[in-house]
Amino acid sequence: MQHRNRNLLLGLYGLVILASLFLLTRLKFSFDFEQFFPQGDPDWEFFKNYIKDFESDDNFLLVAIERPEGFLSRSF
Repeated sequence: MQHRNRNLLLGLYGLVILASLFLLTRLKFSFDFEQFFPQGDPDWEFFKNYIKDFESDDNFLLVAIERPEGFLSRSF
């Protein structure tokens, strides 16, 4: 590769990185399950009834306990 193309390529990489960083600031997350199903979808109706009967199952607290001897013990 020639030296004159190297500067152009580095400039293009720089522009792509700047554009990526700008777009990263506009990234948003949505945890609303309604947007995954079309209106009137029978699976969505099933999901709504499931949530009504059993409540939401997306809120968990995980706790871990470490034991140096391992966990395969009846007393543990």
